[in-house]
Amino acid sequence: MMKYGAAREGEATRHRCPLPPFPDGWYVVELSRNMRPGKLVGKQWLGRQIVTWRDSSGKVCVADAYCPHMGAKLTPATGGRVDGDVLKCPFHGFEYDVSGQCVNTPNAPPPKTCSLRTYHIHESTGFVFAYWGNQSRVPDWTPPRLDDDGWSDIKVRRFTVRTHPQDIAENSVDTNHLKYVHNWDDGRQSLRAKIQGRYYTAGFSYTGSPNLPGFGHIRYEASPTVQVWGLGFVYTDSESKAYNVKVRNWFLPVPIDGDYIEAFVAIQLKKMSLPSHESRFLMFRKLGDWLGLKFAQQIILYETVKEFQKDIAIWNHRRYVESPALCSSDGELYKFRKYCQQFYTATVD
Repeated sequence: MMKYGAAREGEATRHRCPLPPFPDGWYVVELSRNMRPGKLVGKQWLGRQIVTWRDSSGKVCVADAYCPHMGAKLTPATGGRVDGDVLKCPFHGFEYDVSGQCVNTPNAPPPKTCSLRTYHIHESTGFVFAYWGNQSRVPDWTPPRLDDDGWSDIKVRRFTVRTHPQDIAENSVDTNHLKYVHNWDDGRQSLRAKIQGRYYTAGFSYTGSPNLPGFGHIRYEASPTVQVWGLGFVYTDSESKAYNVKVRNWFLPVPIDGDYIEAFVAIQLKKMSLPSHESRFLMFRKLGDWLGLKFAQQIILYETVKEFQKDIAIWNHRRYVESPALCSSDGELYKFRKYCQQFYTATVD
């Protein structure tokens, strides 16, 4: 997990940011492809130790990693394992199904009150999300399940960043940093922000000129639409005429312990049907649709990762300014922060 953009220096996040570290919302637990039936995954997630597994019917359980019988830790590293469809405790052999209920013990009928603390699940576009709520574990909303028809497999990179999840979400509406951090020209807001309950959307435009291996500097214009469903579920939609594809970029921050977050950065492409004279890379037609899509995905992922690492250098040391001295070109930052307030409920364990 520490391979990309690992943060091991600087002041702790809680000293730089007064916001509660675990906002309500849906956060990635694991990639769907890493959760084959019978495999147990254990990790730290929003300040808790959790385990997750998938049964043979495809259902997923995400639960606190401690047995309610006598408190044994249920992670693979401490002896927890999935036997068939049930999670087996390494201490006394209690077994739990994907609902979290104890369904068997070695020596007596299972206690009716014995069950794991579980979290609600949302699986979409190759990610397994779970809901975190400070006042309630029952969500009153879910993010959308996006259409996969015609879209490529999702390509993902993971980063460890020393920041707050709002920093990553907020970055997608801050057009003024595009020039000074990413060297993109003409950064501007192209669509006014709209808030509909838990959903926030806005649009921005810029002109980039990345130096791609083997191709040199390639100038292009982009106009992504930002889609935000809580602070753990952010992605952008855009089109690339240069590569003749539609592009989804995912930026999914997951708090680990109140200091570090795990950030999932991903892309997904879909071929467009542009006239041949509008596509600058006519070689794609010679390579064929499948090879051309794979080639474009690797180039765009390379560029996305490179630019995200520039943001990490800022986030690892940034101090949250509660009342920033904004100028007229700073856009609708206050509007976005007002949207974020709904996810900071009073903490009740």
